[in-house]
This record gives sequence, structure tokens and C-alpha cells, in this order.
Amino acid sequence: MGSIMVRYSAHGNHSRSGQQPVLRSDMAAYNASNYVGHSARCPKNHKRRNIIIVVVVAVILILGCSGVALAMSAKDAKADAEVLMDQGKTLVTQLKEGDKTGAGKTATELSATAKKLNDNVSSPLWAAATLIPVYGSDIAQVRTIASVADTLCAKAVTPLINALPAEGLSGIVVDGGVNVQAVEDMLTPLGAEYPTIHDCAEQVAKMGDSHLDQLKEPVQTVKGLVGTLDTVSEYASELSHLLPGMLGADGEPAHYLVIAANNAEPRSTGGMAGSFGIMTVEDGKMSMGDFVGSETAPRPDTGEAALPLTDEELLIFGKRVGMDMRDVGYIPNFPRVGELQKAIWESSGNTVVDGIVMLDPVFLQRILALTGGVTTSNGTVVDGTNAAQILMNEVYLRYGDENEIQDAFFAEVASAALDQVLGNLGEVDLAKLLEVVNNSLDDRRFYIWMANPEEEAIVTKLGAAGLTSVSETEPVAGIYFGAASGAKSFWYLDADTQVSEGRKNVDGSMSYDVTVTFSNTLSDAAASDMSWYITGEAAIKRSVSDMHLDVYLYAPAGGSISNMQTNGYFFDSSYFGGEWYTTPGPDEMTKASYNGNEVWYGITGINGGESTIISYTVTTSPKAETSLQIDMTPLANEAL
Repeated sequence: MGSIMVRYSAHGNHSRSGQQPVLRSDMAAYNASNYVGHSARCPKNHKRRNIIIVVVVAVILILGCSGVALAMSAKDAKADAEVLMDQGKTLVTQLKEGDKTGAGKTATELSATAKKLNDNVSSPLWAAATLIPVYGSDIAQVRTIASVADTLCAKAVTPLINALPAEGLSGIVVDGGVNVQAVEDMLTPLGAEYPTIHDCAEQVAKMGDSHLDQLKEPVQTVKGLVGTLDTVSEYASELSHLLPGMLGADGEPAHYLVIAANNAEPRSTGGMAGSFGIMTVEDGKMSMGDFVGSETAPRPDTGEAALPLTDEELLIFGKRVGMDMRDVGYIPNFPRVGELQKAIWESSGNTVVDGIVMLDPVFLQRILALTGGVTTSNGTVVDGTNAAQILMNEVYLRYGDENEIQDAFFAEVASAALDQVLGNLGEVDLAKLLEVVNNSLDDRRFYIWMANPEEEAIVTKLGAAGLTSVSETEPVAGIYFGAASGAKSFWYLDADTQVSEGRKNVDGSMSYDVTVTFSNTLSDAAASDMSWYITGEAAIKRSVSDMHLDVYLYAPAGGSISNMQTNGYFFDSSYFGGEWYTTPGPDEMTKASYNGNEVWYGITGINGGESTIISYTVTTSPKAETSLQIDMTPLANEAL
């Protein structure tokens, strides 16, 4: 059985086709700076966040790909397509540089070129050419694409350019916050043109497979981009309506709980909730309050969970997820995490919050690379080159078991860094900022949850909700893990995933062989020189370097897991007995269910220099339309 090696990486960039699996985190965001000929398959949600850039790039790609130009044998049509491509490149550059005047002029020229091209291929000669056997359908596709390009230039690009503030894209994100009016001005015309844009999307969606090689990839790219634009325009009006409330611009400020997570002690969502602060947003302007450390995190005074936990949650994750803000993240489904975090936070009389934002040190490092770093009161420089290493490893090596000093350091860095980010947003390249946010949303380093159901629905559409698998047609298998005992040694944890090519079953479902390998790279010698606070002091540890890991394997929605095989040390039900923790089941990996998804869970111990290997078969729903994707807890120490 052929297989491909998938190594979980924050910047994976693997392009695959057919029935080969795809790491969801590997599907990189489309970048306007290198759009020519680009055909990487990107998650639909990933592009919904880039509203104006997506609109412009969609039109450019429609006729800017060299394959489309080559397919147009008519000299004038080819020349117009090449002009359109050059104009599109110029427009994107002008948008990124904040040149609204130049962008407006170029948009007018772009629209005129698209109209000329559409008029050309709409002639009777081109209509007759569609009757040619086999390749006539390809000519029809070219005509459809030209028509859609003409329409989108007139109905989407030009209105959006006109709606931009005088500073261009840089006027959308200003120092300290968001220009709410500017965003509303852009969303309004886009929402108003939804019927027209939707019609364009339907025309493109009806196009069949191309016979000409030059058309195949460009046509698929066009389908994806126009489909994304269709979705964006569909909820643009809704977002325009909700945005003022979300950004504190409807007469009342909005309050958000900001959680700084630390992957040195992992949770399914990424890292343990380590520091907490309140961000207030008023008329789009954001300000941060003081952060508090994890040791002062609130717990319900009643001794019971802040919200009722289901029997499934108690069995798989333990009572801790409803009691301790540091532990809610063992649940990988962030909307549920948000509900529980809000309830626990407010149970102690803290500020009532409208939502939760969670970020980890890798996301922070990526942002600081754009805004510039900070210097703490003890002279430590934390910036876009070292934030992850300092916050997830060096601080523990430096301060050992001095919890209060560590918490104070984390709180100071979190507060200073976010002040730096908010104070310099107006100077940041918007395209680069979107790329950082997109990448971090996809690899589970940045989350948003809204308490208002309507606002949360928008967050979900934007692909920022942090959901586990919910779609039978787009299967996603989850590989989630968290520290089973208190330790900060998981900076030294590595994880590799192998997924085979898919096998089609009689019922139409697909089966994939999956192997995940967890490796402990911390040696006994190195661990012996570290504080117990890093290595942990659980009495059940088998060596000073021993790591204990809760593992949760999720089947895709409507799918299943079978042929479970393990190679490594697993704890039995005597480990951490009681209702607080995940308690091992009768098998090394035990089958259960959570919210309709099949889940397998267990607790493994990994000595330094050793590995635990888990192999199993994932079978999708018969309704699956796409290849299997893997969603995985992000590692602490990996490429940024």
C-alpha cells in the first residue's frame, strides 16, 4: 500500500490530488503576492477571511493564468488576457501599498479590459466554435470565464475600491483597532451584489472537466475562488449588521477574555491556559487590561462544574474541564471550550465577557515579527525571532520552580506584547497580517469564540471557530493530545503522522491507514539537570524524562476507526483514578463517542529517547466528497 509522509508543521505546503490525504494545517493561504499560475487547493474557510483581496485576486486569476491565455487562440483575446493579468498585478500592489488613487484608476482599466475581452469572445465566431466536437466545451468554458470576469469587475472590484478609505487598505486597520465604518462601507456593496455574484458562481460551478491541459488547473482555481467570493458576499450583509456590536460600536463597549496558552504543557486545543486578561473594544479601538497568571485562575466556589458536563465529557476528559480554566482545553472543540471558560471565569464575579480570544506563543511570535518586539522590566527582549522559545522553554530553565516569578513574567510579556500589537496595527502590511492570522487559525494557534449565537455563526463561517469534524462530505480525522500530568517538558515532544492513499469501499466510503508516532527527545541526562517543575513529579513516573500524554483520536463525522494497534507503554485504569482526570479504559486505546463522533482515548508514557506508535484505519462516511484531512494539536517546538 502506497503512503505519503505527513509531518505536522505550522508551515506545511503540500499540494495533493486524487485520493491522497491532506493535512488541514498544510493547506496554505492564498497569497496575493504570488498568485500567477498558483493552483494550490486551499480550504474554503481559509479564504473567506480575506474579503477584498479575494475579490481582486478572483478576477485576476479568472483570466490571468497563462493556461487560459494560451487556450485563447484568437490574437486579440490572448492580448487582452495578458493585459488583464498585468493590470491585476498592478492593482494588487497598489492595494497593498495603500495607493487608493492608483488602485481606482487601475480598477477602471481592468474593468474596461474585461469588458473588451468578454465582447470579443461573445461574438458569433466564438459561439460557433463551441460546437466543435470535444474541445467545443473548453471554448464554452473560456466564454463563461470571460463573462464572469466582466461581471465581477463591474459588480465587485470597482465598488469595493470605491468604498476603501483614502489611505487604502491601510485605513482599515488603524493604530489601536479597526476602522469600523470603513469595513461596513466595503461589506455593504458586496452584500448588495450577492444575487449577481451567486449567479456567476453557479455558472462557474456548472462547468465540467476541461479537455485542454492548459485549462484544467486554471478552471479548478476559478471555481474555488468564485465559490469563496459567493460565500463571502452571502454573509457580507449579516457581518455588516453584526460587526458594530462585535467591535463595541453600537453604543456599548465589548469585553473579551484573552487567554495566553502555553504549549509546553499541551492541551487538545494547543496549550494550557496560562495567563488571562480583559480586552475592551469601543468604537473599534482595542485596549488591554492587566493579565493574571494561571495560579490565580478562578474556580467555581460550589465545587461543581461551572456548567453541567455530559457523561461523555466526564468519561473522556474528566471533571477538570468544567472546574479549572487551565484544563478546559482537553476538549478539542473550541466552541465548547469557550462556553466553559466563560462560565468558570464569571463564576467568581469577574467581568462578564462577550467572547474569548485564545492565542499561543507561536502566534504571538508571528505577530511580533510584523509589529516589533518588546523588552521586559528585567531586560529580556521578546520578539519575532524568539518569543516561542522564551515563553515555552527558557523561562522554565531560568526560573525553575519559582511559580510566582514565572507567572509575573508571563503576565508582563502578554500585556506588553498585546499593547505593542494593538498600538502598531496601522503600520502592519494588511496582507501579511491576514496571512499570519489565516495560518494560525488553520494550525490551532489562534481561536475566537463569541457568546452571541449569531456572532458565533459568523465566526464559524469565517473558519475561526476551532471546530472538530462536523461535515460528512469533507472528512477530517482528529489527532489531539494533552499533558496527563503537570510538567513543562513537552517542548521536547515530537509527532509525525503517516497517512496512506485512500481505498474505496463498496458503500462508497474511503479507508485510510494512519500511523502517528509520538517521540520524547529529552534525555535522562538533560532532564536530571532540570527543575522538577519542568519534568514533573508524578509518583508514577518511570524515569526523570518520562512524559505522560492523554491521546484522543477522532473519527471524521459519519466515519469510524478500526484496526487499532499500539506500540509503546500505556497506563491502566489505576492511573489517576477518580473523576477529575481522563481515566484509562479497559484497553490501551478505548473506544467511546463524543457529540456523535467516534473517539478513541488512552494515556501513554514515553521515556526519553523513546516513542509511542499508534496505527489504525480511518473510514469516512459514504457521503465523503473530498480526501481525508488531518486536524492535529499543534506542537510547542516546531518550525514557525
